[in-house]
Amino acid sequence: MAYKTDIIPVDSHDKCQPGKEKGEFMRKGIARRCLCIALASAMVFGDVGIASAAESNAAASKESVSVAADESTAEVAASTPKVEYLNVNGYYGDTISVNAVAYAYKTVILVNGKKYDARTSGTDNGYNGYYLNINSLPGTTYTVELRYSNKDGKVYKLQKKITTASVVFKKTSKDDPTVTVTSVSGDADAKGILRPAGVEVTAKIDNPKGKSFTYEVYRSSKPSGGYTRIGKGVTSSDWRISYTDTKVKSGSVYYYKFRILRGTDQYVAKDKVLAVSAAAGVRYGVPECYIYSNGSYGKNEGKKAVNSLLIGSSFANQYDLYRSTNKAKGYKKIATVYGQYYEDTNIKKGTVYYYKAVPKYYDSKTGKTATGKASEPKAIRYLMDAAGATLTQVSATSMKCEWYAENSSDVSYEIWYKREDLDGDAYRKVAVTKKKSCVLKNLATDGVYSVKVRTVKKAGAVVKYEDSYTGTRTMGYTTQVQDLYTTAVKSSADTKKGVVVVYYKMAWYKDWGASGYYIKAYNGYTGKTETIKNLSAKATSYTFRNVADKTKGLKYTDIQVIPYKGKTMGGASYSLSNNRLPAVSRVKVTRKSGTSVLVAWTAVPGAKTYVVKRRTALGVTQTIASTTATKFVDTHVTNGMEYTYTVYPEDSIAGFYEGDESGFVTYTHALSRPAISSGVNSSAGTAAIKWGKIANAKCYKVYRSDKANGKYVQVAKTSSKVMVYADKKLKKGKTYYYKVVAYTVNECGKVVKSSASSARAVKIKK
Repeated sequence: MAYKTDIIPVDSHDKCQPGKEKGEFMRKGIARRCLCIALASAMVFGDVGIASAAESNAAASKESVSVAADESTAEVAASTPKVEYLNVNGYYGDTISVNAVAYAYKTVILVNGKKYDARTSGTDNGYNGYYLNINSLPGTTYTVELRYSNKDGKVYKLQKKITTASVVFKKTSKDDPTVTVTSVSGDADAKGILRPAGVEVTAKIDNPKGKSFTYEVYRSSKPSGGYTRIGKGVTSSDWRISYTDTKVKSGSVYYYKFRILRGTDQYVAKDKVLAVSAAAGVRYGVPECYIYSNGSYGKNEGKKAVNSLLIGSSFANQYDLYRSTNKAKGYKKIATVYGQYYEDTNIKKGTVYYYKAVPKYYDSKTGKTATGKASEPKAIRYLMDAAGATLTQVSATSMKCEWYAENSSDVSYEIWYKREDLDGDAYRKVAVTKKKSCVLKNLATDGVYSVKVRTVKKAGAVVKYEDSYTGTRTMGYTTQVQDLYTTAVKSSADTKKGVVVVYYKMAWYKDWGASGYYIKAYNGYTGKTETIKNLSAKATSYTFRNVADKTKGLKYTDIQVIPYKGKTMGGASYSLSNNRLPAVSRVKVTRKSGTSVLVAWTAVPGAKTYVVKRRTALGVTQTIASTTATKFVDTHVTNGMEYTYTVYPEDSIAGFYEGDESGFVTYTHALSRPAISSGVNSSAGTAAIKWGKIANAKCYKVYRSDKANGKYVQVAKTSSKVMVYADKKLKKGKTYYYKVVAYTVNECGKVVKSSASSARAVKIKK
């Protein structure tokens, strides 16, 4: 903030001169009054008030000399108005604060010459105090004026100026530009394809006081000029502004820039441009992508090495995938991917591979494809599978450790463990084996052990390792069961009475040393906790029955498994889920037509409605139905697209909530297979064939062979509107065989072909 103070006496023509003694007495009295006022301000405003009052008192004394000149009579001192202090600052967000005290008959506060406040005390030395917050604009100079006068109308004024902080565009580095533009996606369409929904324009700003301001966004088809305003808004963000342009066409190039405006208020009549950003351009509909997750493993326990890629993008519907063994060069295309996932099986163990994905967006409306920039390289190296350790106590002092094993002769396994219940203990190697399991012996009966398995591969003179995740297990009696879970396995229902019964399988890890287990539950009907069952020490599971009534609700809540040892009761486990319906079973997805599929499932007794969800190969998950039926026809499918369906009960007729999702069923919608309806020798040396129309087909290809099960060669290609073909110049007396294949381009730009029709024989008789 910049400050300027002006002290301006409006009228100083009075020549009265009081006596020296009386004037001295008055000056001492005024000083005493100023001190009292300063102390009072300190009580109200704290230390800041003390400092301000003290500083302003000194300033006021100086100012009174300028106003009163050499006049010192008692009569003038008694009637001259006085300012104790006038403070103006801008430390309160989008406001400036005015703090002032004056002793005068009348005082007026003006901002940029316009009256803001006026007060009258009734006496020439009456108290007038101000503590005001005035709304302000950024990058603006405000003149705050305090006018004070006596009864006779003699007016004085004191001015202070303040300039509020401005807003500027910020550029922090070469790779972090002021303005960025990018195509952004909206919601997926009915077919599960993400579409670009506009261009997002973003600018970084430096807004030190966080003041609200007006911004404008301009657009042009060229960087040098022709900009028109397309939007306007107000924001209070102190680091960025953003605007989404939805009136754009795929494939078109646009340039954008921002203007920041000061705005106007009751004190500032003329607007002002505070800052103008640089221009930034974008070709709309161009996607970005990144490989943000990957893994490497061996299929079938290490028999075949695989690098697995997971590719993410805002709206890309296909990717060209490139690979190299050098991060900086040598990339070659290995596949075009029409989904998020890709498994590269053509790799060697131990080699580091670098992958780049080039995103593409195929616009099914225009038939055009926009290509984006390649992702940053992602490095993957597969050497061998990491062994996953599973721990099971088998005696009071021993524990079995099992893992997945590499199917390789030069691989062995090191077993390492430490005690977690001992401070300072470290991992130590306790076994080496080529098997898939081992038994750890001589363990403490109450110890807590963390175990990891290290896969060791010897390649020449170099020994390489892959560590498993760490498994932890507590030996002996644990007072609470471990690894407790529950699953709703079946249900029954009486729809007339509104009663539902659900059975839950409860399972847990054996609590070594426990005498048995109590199954307890809180009965909401009686308000008491009941012992449902007393199980033996051998038990590690129990099927619990819960019931719900449409009027009473659930009978049991807070189901618990409690181990005990002798007469000592263990602690309660966490509550198990016992208020959900079972999952839907036997979900089946079948083709219904060329443009639809049928999703069907087995009813869950007690369920009222079902939710059908679908996930596309592009990673889009959608809820496509909520129905009371046990089937649903999905009419929004794309040929050649892989879909994964799941169904779950949404609610029940009484008390129970939605069930778990069913198992996932994967389905790829194939293009319908053509059928040749006729094949005749229509004229000399000519075979005429005819086939039926295929929904969504873009073209048809006709193939011919001289043997029914021989090699077929393409002889014709027709448009989607032509379903006949005449094959000429054929040999009389010979039989020819024909097949037809339909082709299309799906919503992702992928070429999809049907299976070939059955062969149709045509004998040339003439």
